[in-house]
Amino acid sequence: MLAAWWGLAPFPRGAAATSAPTLWVLRTDADPQAEKRLGELVVELGLALENVDVRLAEPPLPDFATRPESEQVRLAIFALDLGNAQAAVWLSSLSSNDRDAPGRGVSETIPGERLHFVAFRDGRTFARTLPVPGEHASLATVALAVRELAGNAYLFADPPRVLPPPTVTAKRTARPARAEGWMWQGYTALRAPLSAGTSAPLAFTLALALRRPVARRLRLGATLEGGVLPRVSLPDGYLAGQTAAAGVFTAYDFLDGSWRVGVRLETVAAWQHISVGVGTLPTQSFDLYTFRVVPGICVQRWFGETWALVAGVSVGSDLPRRGLRRRSDDSVVLEEPAWRWGASLGVVVSN
Repeated sequence: MLAAWWGLAPFPRGAAATSAPTLWVLRTDADPQAEKRLGELVVELGLALENVDVRLAEPPLPDFATRPESEQVRLAIFALDLGNAQAAVWLSSLSSNDRDAPGRGVSETIPGERLHFVAFRDGRTFARTLPVPGEHASLATVALAVRELAGNAYLFADPPRVLPPPTVTAKRTARPARAEGWMWQGYTALRAPLSAGTSAPLAFTLALALRRPVARRLRLGATLEGGVLPRVSLPDGYLAGQTAAAGVFTAYDFLDGSWRVGVRLETVAAWQHISVGVGTLPTQSFDLYTFRVVPGICVQRWFGETWALVAGVSVGSDLPRRGLRRRSDDSVVLEEPAWRWGASLGVVVSN
């Protein structure tokens, strides 16, 4: 169906079933004398080329012979790839290929033929065109010329297989190592109020993340972090504490190279242990549990294939918004802000 869709004539099949390479001789002239001559050329080629399956084949398109030489080569390559053959030859008159050459009239006839040879295998192409002097050159001479071109093509024999060390093969035949396995990321982060909040402290944390790419630019991961809430002075006391959190995230990179810029969405469950000292009263401790969704932007700079520097900024909101009030006068000691911004800097190491 693919051949019919491209409008190609039927091609000989079966070359892939044998070990011998297949050479096509394309019909470019419907004249009976030309047909007979091509049949004789197939015989001569069979004698000149050992262990080669030489066949007479239809051209890729009915008007193949009238198309420019460059397009003929392109069509022949496509036909070889589609038909599981390795090479094709065809003859054309010098006048039909050179009629548009500078200084040469359209109707000028040049005696002789032009031999076209195209070989294609495993994505490699070898194409040559040779003039064949004389009005009807010896077919044995043409066959010897084809044998010489086939020898120069180096496409009929399988290339020697040199297996590199397994580690080199894994790195060079796949995507870079940083895009394949699990990666550890360690970073330090700062979170601060973006909106007004009563005595809302900063949060300095150290975090460890384990992440793994699931596609070329998409990755998933999990994080654990812990840190301190630096001491904040109150009118008649102080506030300090510790924090810990665990979360999962997904990230997508828009740039894929040594520099990577992308977006990140993290879902975090956080715990804060708050200690409040007021005047000469004993220090009181409270535990706050919050949940937050944190979108952000991250930038990575890879050095080689094993490690990178990463930086990011984010904005998030803690839910529910909780706070502490003093019982004596119902004054607010701590109130979570509506929004917090965050910044992080760290290192990624690939396994």
